[in-house]
Amino acid sequence: MKEVIFNKYLVSLTKIIAIYSFFYVLLKIIAVFKNNVVVPNIILAFPFLLLGLMSFYSAKIKNYNWAVVVLGILLICITRYFEADWIILLQIKFNNK
Repeated sequence: MKEVIFNKYLVSLTKIIAIYSFFYVLLKIIAVFKNNVVVPNIILAFPFLLLGLMSFYSAKIKNYNWAVVVLGILLICITRYFEADWIILLQIKFNNK
């Protein structure tokens, strides 16, 4: 019984990460079209694009993996914490507005 519940968490978290990644990439694309800095937004969206594709693919073939879920959770948490600083640093580095 515990294994079934444990697998339900894995499936749910994979789908949540896939949906979050999709909307994060969509948000960054909208930001680029609203005349925000282009290069930093594209750079920050790229890992989520890869994570979203991995999550959608694993959900489609029903082959779930805890490594993808843990990587997704870490990527989301780290990006949420450091995103403002990274945008500024990347904007300065690429001197781009």
